[in-house]
Amino acid sequence: FDFMLIYNDYKGVVKPIHNVGSSFNERILKALELAKPGDVLIFNNIRTLSSRGMETVIPTLTLTVV
Repeated sequence: FDFMLIYNDYKGVVKPIHNVGSSFNERILKALELAKPGDVLIFNNIRTLSSRGMETVIPTLTLTVV
């Protein structure tokens, strides 16, 4: 998947960070640690395996830090 962070004050956007696997990589963990209330977290191009072993891309996940 790819991860982006939009700062609450809209002064910046973290460039997309590509992640492979089901665990967050170090760059994403650092961005999450620095996230503040109102920041928007976007996870897109999320690939998952179905129970039949077929790869599927699921819809983008957008979260707001509270």
